[in-house]
Amino acid sequence: MNSPGLIVSLFINIPVGLWSILYLINNGILSRFLLNYHILIGLGLKALLPVLGVILFKNYRNNIGASQ
Repeated sequence: MNSPGLIVSLFINIPVGLWSILYLINNGILSRFLLNYHILIGLGLKALLPVLGVILFKNYRNNIGASQ
């Protein structure tokens, strides 16, 4: 079963986040892409949350199946 949150995050949220970062760099608001630790923290969390959601959903689904 596919997770709609994972699909949305991979194909909409992450590309829009990357576009926003590039936009801020091109307008001189951010100086560097890779050396800005705030960006790395944000992208890391954005990439981690859908994976954690899938893991938690599978555990939840297994617990619901076991209780019935």
